[in-house]
This record gives sequence, structure tokens and C-alpha cells, in this order.
Amino acid sequence: MSIEGRDERVFVALSRPPLISGVDPKLLALNFGFVVFVLILFRDPRIVAGFAVISILLHFFLKSLYRGDPFLRPIYMRYMRQSDRYEPWPDISPKRAKRPIGYGRGVL
Repeated sequence: MSIEGRDERVFVALSRPPLISGVDPKLLALNFGFVVFVLILFRDPRIVAGFAVISILLHFFLKSLYRGDPFLRPIYMRYMRQSDRYEPWPDISPKRAKRPIGYGRGVL
């Protein structure tokens, strides 16, 4: 309810990240760019058709992941850059921090 006593409409779509066909635009561009790269590299219709089918299956897989959590890529990128422990002083080193458990670290 607002201050004047009338109900306000809340648009849920405005609070979600922008998705193209249910997938993050950067991942969609990466998937599409891979198919174009294969098309330019091989020029064989059978090979290109095979990679196009793989790309379509990958798109539907990504779409099913994003249906569960539309903030999947930004959260993963945040955790990828985050360190395992808190360091109060800046460290000048070119190495990257380890990923948190469950995001690729300690899987093997």
C-alpha cells in the first residue's frame, strides 16, 4: 500500500536480469559465436549441423538452469573472484583466489 492508501502495482519482470530466450545474453553470444566459428572453420554441412544440434541442446540446458535461478552467472562470477578467507590488507599478487567449495573447488 502506498501513502495515499491506494494499491501500487509491482512489476516482477523489472527486478529480474535481462534474458534473451531464457539465457543470459553473454552466454547466448558465446554459444552463437561458437557455431559461427565452426561454420567458418569447417564449411562442411554435416559437421556444422552436428555442432548446431549440440549448440541447441546446450541452449536448452542453459535455459533450464536459468529457469531455476536467473542470477546464476552474476552469482558465479562473484564467487569466482571472492577469496576463501578475509584478508584485511590488500595483496598485490597476480594469482587469483580459489573458488568456494561447491563452485569447482574440491570436486575431484
